[in-house]
Amino acid sequence: MSDENMTIQFIKKDKYHIDFTCNESAKSDGLSIDIKKVLSEYLNEFFSVIKSEIWDHFAVEFWFDCGKLIFFPEKKLDEISTEYDPFPADRLDPYLVVRLTSYLEIYNIFIDNNYYTISENEFEEWCFKNCTEVFNSVSIALSDYRLSSFILNSLNKEIIVFRYFGSSRETEYGGKQLYHTKS
Repeated sequence: MSDENMTIQFIKKDKYHIDFTCNESAKSDGLSIDIKKVLSEYLNEFFSVIKSEIWDHFAVEFWFDCGKLIFFPEKKLDEISTEYDPFPADRLDPYLVVRLTSYLEIYNIFIDNNYYTISENEFEEWCFKNCTEVFNSVSIALSDYRLSSFILNSLNKEIIVFRYFGSSRETEYGGKQLYHTKS
């Protein structure tokens, strides 16, 4: 990844994860382009490990308060949903972290300037709007035919579901289903 125009940078990698930073926002198509690039890097690095695991879907969490977008395979657990764990599942390694510096800045500025002047509902609406923007960029990236085919073929799956959550997992923001299409 050495293109001067890229807005993403590799941070580190170990056997459990790969970590990038990105300064794009979802206001343009830059974030979805960067997501395509980092997902490709992640799968190139870990597809054999992910294929060897038993998992049901990919979870995508956006931790708005620290600007982290995290992708990982997940296996549903046979436990009853509770108020504290509405989506019982086992988070599996390896995972991908994309540090969205522009969203961390937005969050910090908003908190510094507005936190004590707005209601909890207004704050939640503001967070929901920003999280939805990020997940829309993820969906746009996953809608790319080349990327979705690469993901499905690399992991030897006919269908893969990506489920979108906030950091607390109290809210599911939707998701994206990948499947092979007939050309």
